[in-house]
Amino acid sequence: ALAIHKRLGKEMGLIKNYYTLTSADKAKGHFKVYDQNRLGKDLASAGFKIKYLSGFFFKPFSSSQMEIYDDSVLDGLYKLGQKSPDLCSSLITVGVRS
Repeated sequence: ALAIHKRLGKEMGLIKNYYTLTSADKAKGHFKVYDQNRLGKDLASAGFKIKYLSGFFFKPFSSSQMEIYDDSVLDGLYKLGQKSPDLCSSLITVGVRS
């Protein structure tokens, strides 16, 4: 929800709310838009104890715009995501049933 491409879209007036599903989200089968806090809360309420939760890919543009970049750019964005997890478009978590 709080990824750079969502923040950019909001500043450009393309979206009104970070948490609203876009048509692209729906086309990909997404049901909910998360930030780290919301995902952690939903997993905890489902009975998971969170061992690790972080962002892992820095995505500055929409998926269709990202398709033009080669692997070296994507590798760099992955590395940048490790340094700025709160701005990432993808989240990763490890949890165990409580």
